[in-house]
Amino acid sequence: MRAVYWTALAVGILEVFAQTLPVSWRDDFIDNANRWKWEHEGIERGTVQNGILVLQVDHPRKLAVVAPCNHPYVDFTTDYEIEVLMTGVGAGKTLWYGIAWGGRYVRKHGSDKCYDEMRYPNGILFDGRALYVSTNGSWGDRIERTDAGLRLPVLAANQLRISHQAGRVTLYLNGHRVTSFRQGLIWGMRFAILVGGEGMVGVDYILIRQHLPPINLPVDYPRNVQRENLGSNVNSAYSELNPVIRADGRVMYFVRDEHPDNVGGQDVWYCVRQADGSWGPAQNIGYPINNEGANGVISVAPDGNQLLLNNTYNPDGSPKGPGISRSYRTRWGWSVPEEVPIENFYNNDRYIEEALDPTGNVLIMTLQREDTRGERDFYVCFKRPDGSFSEPQWCGPTICTWGDETSPFIAADGVTLYFATDGLRGYGGTDIWMTRRLDESWTRWSPPVNLGPAINTEGFDAYFTVPGKGDYAYFVSSTPGRWADIYRIRLTPSVAPIALVIVSGRVVDRRTRQPVAARIYYERLTTPGTVVGEAWTDPSDGSYSIALPKGDIYSFHAEAEGYYPISEHLDTRELETYAELERDLVLVPIRAGETIRLNNLFFDYGKAELRPESYPELERLVQFLERNPRYRVEIAGHTDDIGSDEFNLELSRKRAEAVVKYLLERGISRARLRAVGYGESRPLVPNISEENRAMNRRVEFKLLE
Repeated sequence: MRAVYWTALAVGILEVFAQTLPVSWRDDFIDNANRWKWEHEGIERGTVQNGILVLQVDHPRKLAVVAPCNHPYVDFTTDYEIEVLMTGVGAGKTLWYGIAWGGRYVRKHGSDKCYDEMRYPNGILFDGRALYVSTNGSWGDRIERTDAGLRLPVLAANQLRISHQAGRVTLYLNGHRVTSFRQGLIWGMRFAILVGGEGMVGVDYILIRQHLPPINLPVDYPRNVQRENLGSNVNSAYSELNPVIRADGRVMYFVRDEHPDNVGGQDVWYCVRQADGSWGPAQNIGYPINNEGANGVISVAPDGNQLLLNNTYNPDGSPKGPGISRSYRTRWGWSVPEEVPIENFYNNDRYIEEALDPTGNVLIMTLQREDTRGERDFYVCFKRPDGSFSEPQWCGPTICTWGDETSPFIAADGVTLYFATDGLRGYGGTDIWMTRRLDESWTRWSPPVNLGPAINTEGFDAYFTVPGKGDYAYFVSSTPGRWADIYRIRLTPSVAPIALVIVSGRVVDRRTRQPVAARIYYERLTTPGTVVGEAWTDPSDGSYSIALPKGDIYSFHAEAEGYYPISEHLDTRELETYAELERDLVLVPIRAGETIRLNNLFFDYGKAELRPESYPELERLVQFLERNPRYRVEIAGHTDDIGSDEFNLELSRKRAEAVVKYLLERGISRARLRAVGYGESRPLVPNISEENRAMNRRVEFKLLE
């Protein structure tokens, strides 16, 4: 008696609870604004008319899934209620209808954001004789009409109501409680109408009740600002997608869809920023980047001399298949893209989108794999020494939702990630969000924040990109029935990337001052020996560009065959705003008699002990001596004119000896090394300012036969 009382009380509480949930979404089929898709095998005809979604089915053994393309935000892991009123009309031998939820959709053929198959759903199906219950896509439980006390035929209006609380689902048919069961695993946030058999099904309405979370907005999200359409130089009568802007903001690449001047269905176009800040006319980038397939730029290196591209190419430039490729700028144009291998790469979805971090060492992709929660999630891969990437690793629950993640973009600071998803509550179907990574694992992230209603609309907003300066952002927006265009908007500090400095210049021969084709390496001096990025010079003029985020000390240098690199360093720890610097990198021809300054040696003031930040510079010297055993070197120390002659002479000698000691410990023969101190006797420039004195405080080495 006691057990019966508590059971009845629990049922009563459940029903009262369900009635208090607010309606979070409803469709009364006044029109097809939610773009229900019924082009499935087994559905003869579908239409929305007179407030009814009408589906005519003719396939005795096929169960079709009919879902809205404009899918609302819903979270089936919390408490919810789904209600639908459906009517069977003119049935043949049999007719089934019901609803499914908590599964994920898989795109197979359609060209828009609609889905052809639902995987692993929970579901309820009614055929007039029995009710069928699905958990995780398996139709296991059959509830006979007589067992449940049901007396209503399928050829009538039937109200199905699903109520979920604390992990249990209760099913009501026309207000009659039929059964209760534990909800199966949730794989996504999708729901759908199920129809099958022979006859016609009319759906009068479908609604969801749920307490929705507030939209997570930053304090100073962009407001009272207008987004600007980039105009006819960039946007056309066709869709423009996936803008990618070089870190210096001077060149923008994007995809133009189905344009008559395209080589294939989707081509890469680009435009150049003009002196007045506007964008010049768009140009098709041409062969070999564009071919008959779907082409797109994933990222452009800060120097503009390397592109990472969607899909793979054959040696003749023709389409090969899914994956990613890399192309380099040559004297004659872009090289035929070469495939970049990724360990255990597969994707169960038709689409893939990627982003490369500014160092070129970290790749983020949107994939659907076996451990995905929802349609597509973010996965991270790390570059290996051979140029391939590691197996995709799930990026964690903070940024991987139950919905569909898309269009990742890693800002030039290497920390800020912008992306689009319909799996978080926003202003429309797909909104743009921002997060920052919390460590080097790339799986721990700050809670995503919505970029606000000035950017996000009721439609589709995605493909966010920000140049290094971080003042403006560029993105794609479209509403139902309109082409996608590229817009820009001014950013506020809380949603802008972390400050950085763009360093650019030329790599030149020290003697001739002529440009040299070289590779640029940069590393953090606070973690000695860790190369954090690389770049290439433009082969036509030797120009380069790199992006260095705030908060660290960096060393950077160029390498080319037959030359010794002279390193530079830059301290960004006090950087507050975006900056641009010009620094030429000098390469010294390797020959006897050349004197080369070791710029990145660091000592405490007035002392001769090498600090750890000096080790990368010294390791390069070790490697040079190992590769060139014919040379001996004289290590020479120099000081400024502060202090006595005797003190400066002794200090310069001890600093030179500290370098020799390091080289000896690394296995370089004593017979090849000589230390000498010159004190203040050989200044490069007059000691008339602190800047000049800094130039005179140095350690050099001279090549000797």
